[in-house]
Amino acid sequence: MEEQKVVAKNSEPIVYESLIREADEAEAIEAETLSFIDLDIHQLQYLQTISEGWAYPLKGFMNELELVEAINMKTVTDANGKKHLLSVPITQHVTDE
Repeated sequence: MEEQKVVAKNSEPIVYESLIREADEAEAIEAETLSFIDLDIHQLQYLQTISEGWAYPLKGFMNELELVEAINMKTVTDANGKKHLLSVPITQHVTDE
């Protein structure tokens, strides 16, 4: 069955090409001028959740109104006034250093 390509050989490693590449000179110069935010691992995980759409209708970290609604009502209201179940607050903890 392996010869007929019905079943794949599991013993052979699969190597995928990386999508990561070194920045060219212009990109490196531009990167030096960009602002940045330090995120801890939890903030990074929440950011990934938001960016992949798992926290719809959020488009970023919760503001105070969204946070209060999520804590008290277990919902978040979108721009059209429709309520969506979302009981986990997704916020950015900011500290003064």
